[in-house]
Amino acid sequence: MSSDQAQIRTYGGWRRARGMGLFGLGPMQTFALLAAITVLIVSGSIGLQTLAVAAGPCVLLVALLVLRWDGVPLSAGIAQRLRWVIGTSRGYTSYRSGVMVAGEHAWQLPGVLAPTTLLTVEDEGAGGYGVVYNRRLGTMTVTLRCAATSTWLADPDASAAWVANWGGWLANLGYLPIVDHVAVTVDTAPDPGSRLADHVGRRIVPHGPASARRVLQRLVEVSPAAAADVETRVSVTFKPGASPSKPKNHDEALEEISRSLPGLQDALGSALLRAHRPRPSQRADHLGHRADGVRPGQPR
Repeated sequence: MSSDQAQIRTYGGWRRARGMGLFGLGPMQTFALLAAITVLIVSGSIGLQTLAVAAGPCVLLVALLVLRWDGVPLSAGIAQRLRWVIGTSRGYTSYRSGVMVAGEHAWQLPGVLAPTTLLTVEDEGAGGYGVVYNRRLGTMTVTLRCAATSTWLADPDASAAWVANWGGWLANLGYLPIVDHVAVTVDTAPDPGSRLADHVGRRIVPHGPASARRVLQRLVEVSPAAAADVETRVSVTFKPGASPSKPKNHDEALEEISRSLPGLQDALGSALLRAHRPRPSQRADHLGHRADGVRPGQPR
């Protein structure tokens, strides 16, 4: 490749998440591994017969913790498979419902979403927003609806800066103990391409400059005949129990989230993702509870 050609930028350096314990294990796995080794040492000091009895289970436990399949410890894979088999045998993976359901649990979601409920946070600055609270895991999730900027007609250096800022935003999450994980959802749907023509046609005035009208009409003509309608959402899951402030109730947890969320939301702007917190819809209010613990429609 000649020196005058633009070098194509690639992004790499990805690696699997590893724990801070021995061999990349988590705290509980490291404790179990050290316990197995300690049992072997103590059994050997007692006698060979005791060591022979304890060697089998301990070596098996160490193998299940240390050996990996596709980057996942064998113990974690086997435990996940057993949970799936138990859940399938008990019918936890299926959902049956009638045409019309009435009662207290009429709006309850099925399956793994059953322990989730919707909380409404009244924020004077943001105008209020919804939080999905998982009563089983103790996590709270806020979904930010983003307006992603296209890289069309953008300078390559500017596009590289956007990607770098997005990587920096993800890296900074490691310094926030309250943030458990982040999920990005990109929803695409086919668009016939008439939206651009309609949008431009409504804004062309008959008495405008002829050259400007020709440029706009030419842009519509050369635009793709079919396009995609893209919606981007960033869901930030918080774990209030991991916060240094240790909130004692839901109100304190939501206040901690309200303090952390604006900084995360503003930092997304450096990656050209203008985000805002969507307000819960009227139907969504019926799915859960408000932040003060009062079910919608119930007197205070």
